[in-house]
Amino acid sequence: MSKKLGFIGCGNMGKAMIHGVMASGKAQASDILASAKTESSREKNAAELGIRLTADNKSVAEFADILFLAVKPQYYESVITQIKDHVRADQLIIT
Repeated sequence: MSKKLGFIGCGNMGKAMIHGVMASGKAQASDILASAKTESSREKNAAELGIRLTADNKSVAEFADILFLAVKPQYYESVITQIKDHVRADQLIIT
């Protein structure tokens, strides 16, 4: 069974990681859900990467077996506050 990957943030850092994971063959587009703040960013990244995107960080946290916080460190506190009730003990969280 493949792991579900979640990316909170789909800017340059998040996109680079997603490209790398997909190029390695370790994950398919259907195994990845990412969040992005703006509708234009979600549309652009969905077309470019072929993955699903959302504005909701909580749904990314609930979806993922491995959760990447692909945001700048100054946003960690805000993101963690949003997702703290939606992460599981068996998740791997990468910052």
